[in-house]
Amino acid sequence: MVDQFSAVLGGVAENDLALQYAYDQVYQLVYPDEKIQDLATKWKNDGFTTKGRNDQSDYSCKNKDGNTVTDLRYARYEIASGKPDLHPLPHLTVLDGADCDTLKITLRDPYTGVEADLYYTVFNTCDVITKHAVVRNCGTDAVILDRALSLSVDLPTMDYDLITLWGRHVKERQFERRPLAHGIQGIHSKRGSSSHSHNPFAALIAAGGGEDTGDAYGFNFIYSGNYEIAAEVDHNATTRLVMGIDPTDFEWNLAPGEAFTTPEAVMVFSCEGLGGMSRTFHRAYNEYLIRGRWKTEKRPLLINSWEAAYFDFDTDKLISFAERAKETGIEMLVMDDGWFGRRNDDTTSLGDWYINTENLV
Repeated sequence: MVDQFSAVLGGVAENDLALQYAYDQVYQLVYPDEKIQDLATKWKNDGFTTKGRNDQSDYSCKNKDGNTVTDLRYARYEIASGKPDLHPLPHLTVLDGADCDTLKITLRDPYTGVEADLYYTVFNTCDVITKHAVVRNCGTDAVILDRALSLSVDLPTMDYDLITLWGRHVKERQFERRPLAHGIQGIHSKRGSSSHSHNPFAALIAAGGGEDTGDAYGFNFIYSGNYEIAAEVDHNATTRLVMGIDPTDFEWNLAPGEAFTTPEAVMVFSCEGLGGMSRTFHRAYNEYLIRGRWKTEKRPLLINSWEAAYFDFDTDKLISFAERAKETGIEMLVMDDGWFGRRNDDTTSLGDWYINTENLV
């Protein structure tokens, strides 16, 4: 188990599932009596929440009657060394099974026959937990998934600031911090890609925390399509953060026997503020997300064509760059913007991923 970040799971009445995130030791939560019933309702099926509980849900599907009535309940669990492969989705890859352990919890809906496998991978080498889900149609009728998020985390207080990274061209990843408020707050992308408008990342840091102090939870969605990250504070001042594929216009027909895998979400915790959180992300991604031979080898020295030529280049000019660069010990030429479509200026051809034969032969 990691030193500071762990997941505590326990069954409650009638096979419901409760999930509480903690650090250092299990939170001993003490609430006024009037909150108990609300919290019991809020935390039912907390691993993969469904509709009808007055807060953000992870999962929704339409059955053959067109309604979205579901009741996912705990069925079984497995624990195994290592981490499952999510290919072709991007994900943290573990070569040494000793680096982590994975808990798989299976929930089942007796009405539709749908089962959801929730995968929690706990890293032994850093304070990281990853989460994804696999929704399987084990019934006899097709269903339509219209909401399948990757992550839901409940925290017992609203005493956090929400941090996100907005931006635009040449002004990426601008830091924005605001205190949590009652209701829903967050970011999303509906443009078909994550983009620099809002990076698919969020952090919750204790109010008053800074670069080196305070509890900090970091959340990153390993996916480059539409996404949603939302934090909701309820009337009991408890917080739920959800993360996953943006449900707007999302529908996935799931025939009997088929499965749908959600992209991976990465959770990080540090009691050493934003700096500790950032360093944990860096260590984890350098070790488990970056791939190929250059992961550990010294990268080649390169020259980029952009500042030298912008869009004004052809094959002969690029070869001359390479020949002169080689004389100085440069090992690689990177051909930048202008190689595709009719990309002769920055007003056209983005997405036309075929060779610009006017410039290259």
